[in-house]
Amino acid sequence: MGGPGQALASRRRLGGVLHGALFRGQQAGGGVGAGAAEIDLRYLGSRRVLVLVDGIRYVNGASASGVPGSTDLNSIPEGAIERIEVLQDGASAIYGSDAIAGVVNIITKKNQEGLRASGQIGGFEQGDGFTKSAQLSWGNGRGATQIVVGASYVQQDGVLAGSRDISRCSDVVVCSAAKATQSKASALS
Repeated sequence: MGGPGQALASRRRLGGVLHGALFRGQQAGGGVGAGAAEIDLRYLGSRRVLVLVDGIRYVNGASASGVPGSTDLNSIPEGAIERIEVLQDGASAIYGSDAIAGVVNIITKKNQEGLRASGQIGGFEQGDGFTKSAQLSWGNGRGATQIVVGASYVQQDGVLAGSRDISRCSDVVVCSAAKATQSKASALS
């Protein structure tokens, strides 16, 4: 099940406010919190961004569980999001120290009539990083009680550092020194 991480990445039409570099996901590694989609405004870290859903503070992961104090946005399906508001200036004076980098308010749909579905596929020019996603939402749209239900699915293939010139280790001396340092560190532990 995907969520706002994908929603935010796909909504780059917000006038450049939500630039792709602002979103850092913990895609590498395993364990608790791996694969989380987080927001990092001004490169101050995702722990310094306050995330609201419909104006209400979104609950962070519990620190006792080993999850960092940042909010995982994958828990909100993209199909349930109406719009995203970003406040980057002066937010800590209003919301406190949680909002030093800014505030992101995710506004969810209040009503919807019928079924909406969307999908996307793509990959990089180099032929890797293939991604496919699907979003589905349904709402009753009538009466005093409004119900909107949404779900997302995202599958993304990895991209290895060695498959790009910029991250490939081309200097034999530097690569050998890095491997030697890594071997010493593993021998000490």
